[in-house]
Amino acid sequence: MSTIPFFLLKIKIISLFLLIFLSNYGFCVTTWDGSSSTSWSTAANWDTGVVPTSATDVVISSTPVNQPTISAATNANSRNLTIDNGATLTNAATTGALNIYGNFTNNGTFNHTGNASQPTYMNGANKTLGGTGTFTTTYIDFVCLSSTTLSSDVTIKQAYLNYCAGAVTTSTLNLSTFHLTMTGDFYQVGNLNLNSGIFEMRGIVYNGVVSRWNSGTGLFYENLTSGGPFNWQATGGYTFYDYTVNCPGQSYKIAANVTVTRHMIISGGTLNIEGYTLNVGGDFTNNGTFTASAGGTVNLNGTSAQILGGTSTTSFYNLTLNNAAGVTFGNSATIADAGTLTLTSGYHNLASYTLQVGTSSSTTSQLTYTAGGLYSSTNNGSFARFFPIGAITSTSGKYYGLFPFKKSATLINVFELNSTSNVTTAGLVTATPGFASTVVDFTDYADDHGTVDKNKNGKAISLTIGTLAGGVFDVKLTSGTFGSSVLSDFTLVTYTASSPSYKGTFVATTGTSTVPIVARTAVNTVDLTQRWVLGTYNFALTSLPIELLSFSGKNNSNNNELQWKTLTESDNSFFTIEKTYDGINFEFVGNQNAAGTTSQMSDYKLIDYDVRNTINYYRLKQTDFDGKFQFSDLISIDNSTNKSKEEIILITNLIGQEINTNYSGIVIIYFSNGTSRKTIQ
Repeated sequence: MSTIPFFLLKIKIISLFLLIFLSNYGFCVTTWDGSSSTSWSTAANWDTGVVPTSATDVVISSTPVNQPTISAATNANSRNLTIDNGATLTNAATTGALNIYGNFTNNGTFNHTGNASQPTYMNGANKTLGGTGTFTTTYIDFVCLSSTTLSSDVTIKQAYLNYCAGAVTTSTLNLSTFHLTMTGDFYQVGNLNLNSGIFEMRGIVYNGVVSRWNSGTGLFYENLTSGGPFNWQATGGYTFYDYTVNCPGQSYKIAANVTVTRHMIISGGTLNIEGYTLNVGGDFTNNGTFTASAGGTVNLNGTSAQILGGTSTTSFYNLTLNNAAGVTFGNSATIADAGTLTLTSGYHNLASYTLQVGTSSSTTSQLTYTAGGLYSSTNNGSFARFFPIGAITSTSGKYYGLFPFKKSATLINVFELNSTSNVTTAGLVTATPGFASTVVDFTDYADDHGTVDKNKNGKAISLTIGTLAGGVFDVKLTSGTFGSSVLSDFTLVTYTASSPSYKGTFVATTGTSTVPIVARTAVNTVDLTQRWVLGTYNFALTSLPIELLSFSGKNNSNNNELQWKTLTESDNSFFTIEKTYDGINFEFVGNQNAAGTTSQMSDYKLIDYDVRNTINYYRLKQTDFDGKFQFSDLISIDNSTNKSKEEIILITNLIGQEINTNYSGIVIIYFSNGTSRKTIQ
């Protein structure tokens, strides 16, 4: 009979003692070898001969034919649990459970065939969940006081985040940069931090608490294929960064106020915000269906430019445009009957689409106006209003008759209708604003106040009416001008099929010379369908679109410096400096870009480096955006090199006749040094 050498026996005893110690007091690693069966709770199936405890790091190897199963009544434990590539762990517990006290890394397959009431428990702080493998029908409970961070993209069936018999204690799930997909329901009481990851829900969220939902810069993606809807129950509402709803054939509802810091996207199906408020700081894109019950409000309140669009026309109950940087429409939109459009800030581009307030006379919608306005960059977008039966007013109440068209603080085209006789049949009124600088030269025609010779055709409101009937209106247009002008030169003109005309009765123009308010009274409803434009009785005085305060020049040794100052500018494209020596022939000196449209004082300067040793005459040419131009008076800069020796002895006109100081025109000056010079007097 052979004997074991003493030193080998000693090593084995020490190793066994160490194993027992680590199993009870420290950490050790055990690997599944399946040498006996598929039972997790059988010691012989582990290479250490010991069933894992909460202090054991467990590795499920793919080598054994027998892959482990946690049986119905088994309580299985591990510290770090790793499922190797090709390996499978099946959790069939119904009265038992799998408890993980460390990291859970699944590079193989994790099956949960037990019931949902016995999930896999993630315990402890600073743990990770992830791997390259598959989680099949997995139920996970992130228990009280635990904190878990995804280490890869993960798909699971159902999760409880800090679901501790209703107790609200601190427990956290962090997505990091990864994608967590929930194919079933999510029960949330603890902290869910999206970080910069994606949280994809295909089931229902229960028991949410707003203070414990942290969006970070992550995406919340509702990908509902059946069941639902979500049950957002937090009284204070939820805040998301990016929020996408994709529920083809489904209707998805929220039951709390929601704030989306960046983009809100409806990819498919129906999103119903019921009577709550949806605040959106980025783009609102509707490629599905959007609905809102009475009181439901979408508030576009970003700080940078937003887009309201998508492939579907969006029907809002209440819509608020509150963005100083503006909202651009990428599709048409409507405001429901009894709903409200609120404009509080910013200039919003209708592009080529229609924003319609109200659709029928059953319950009339309204406009609440504080600041900002609407415009169309294509001059094809429209703002439509359904007028009710009764009185129409643009200045109080529901602002039925106000069409607040503004492109900026100075580009104004506000149109107003105020009834002096009540509307008897409700109907739609559609207005299309124009902000171009086009000037139309009429064949002069006489209205009830004078002879109109031109109009600012681009500064127009094209108006059409539907079934509206009855009523007599006062019509008012607050518009930008042709330029600096006399207030009494302006009038309100109608323009149909290239034929100027007038409707109603002339009203004296009010406002200012740069922002006149033209109006007419006693306009019948049938006469509203017109192109209403700003006209002038005296185009010669209203043609220059700048207020020029000064134009001067000075000699700087080898160059001439030209300076000019404007008080205001309207549709001003650029300036040109031209030079002449004889008052007849002019040459180009240089161009200077203009401010466009501004009510602020502007200073300009241009240097002429090519000067002759004589008197140089300059004029300022101003050109606006539609090509119309105007010249200033001439100024002169004396660049003569021998001024001290010059003495005028004779001044004549071009045919040699001596003239006096009252003569105006081109003259020839003769000097005592024998030289002469043409100039303008």
